[in-house]
Amino acid sequence: MKQTDLYSYSNQKLKLLSSIELAPDAYHENIISGKLADEMKAIFIDSGIGAHSMLTEIIAFDKGELVKVGDDYDGTLLKEYPLYSSDINGDGIVDVGGMYIPKGYEDAAFAEIPFIYTYNDYSIDGTKQTIEQRFSDDMHGFYITIPSVWYNKVTIEKLDHGVRLISNEDQKTLFEVKWSELTSYNGAGIKLGETKN
Repeated sequence: MKQTDLYSYSNQKLKLLSSIELAPDAYHENIISGKLADEMKAIFIDSGIGAHSMLTEIIAFDKGELVKVGDDYDGTLLKEYPLYSSDINGDGIVDVGGMYIPKGYEDAAFAEIPFIYTYNDYSIDGTKQTIEQRFSDDMHGFYITIPSVWYNKVTIEKLDHGVRLISNEDQKTLFEVKWSELTSYNGAGIKLGETKN
């Protein structure tokens, strides 16, 4: 059993004030302190579980007791691959990363799924609010921030030299990124970036 304990120290003695259990099969990889959406202080523990999954456990201090925030199996706290907690938008609140499988990839092999990342702010009562969703292409070094009106309404279409965000509703292309060799770039479209090759 793993647990986190809170002690006070007075008269040269430690006194246990509160204790809370942590996932016993989790291997801690990233631990940060920060604030929840309701300004309460908390510790965010991102831990590896199994071959590739990650669990984020949020421990806060409320009314003299340690409390665990959220449901470990809510789809954000337990994720298929590692995605560390951080303040991604610079507002002073720690954002917990999660991911979901876009429409059309439900039966695909894990390595073939273009997960959409979702970042959420939690409050001490366990409620959460999505503050950003993005598709990340780590191989090509970019990500697409998805506008809030498209949250949970898009899927990904992989191209030979690009990627598209497609509407789940009418299958229309909402956004497209293409890449090419510098020698074959013809100036069409808006150039987002360039590497040496």
